[in-house]
Amino acid sequence: MLIKSYYHATRRIDDENGLKKCSIDTKGLLLVNFWAVWSIQCHHMSDVMRDMKTQINDTDTIVYIDWDLQRGLAKNMEVYGVPILLIYFGGHEVGRLSGVLNAGALTRHINTLAMRISE
Repeated sequence: MLIKSYYHATRRIDDENGLKKCSIDTKGLLLVNFWAVWSIQCHHMSDVMRDMKTQINDTDTIVYIDWDLQRGLAKNMEVYGVPILLIYFGGHEVGRLSGVLNAGALTRHINTLAMRISE
């Protein structure tokens, strides 16, 4: 299962149940990007995520969560800094990446996870 093109990013998630439901509803990987408007690193990661939209499977979903607006959710998810990308499959967290990555490194990591999951 290699990353192909698709992008979806307009789903609101207010709590862990919403996140779990979104993960279960997503047939592929759910990429949850916690970000903050004041973070320079988040702006860099946004550029990388924008590049990712052309490289993920049509069954995968990207969701953005504003860390400042969803601090309760962030705390419950043990997200204490941004940027951080949580990766879910079938309702379960399967990966977590923090900091800024380039598109190539992010693609490789996601492809590795996707291959491991499909085995």
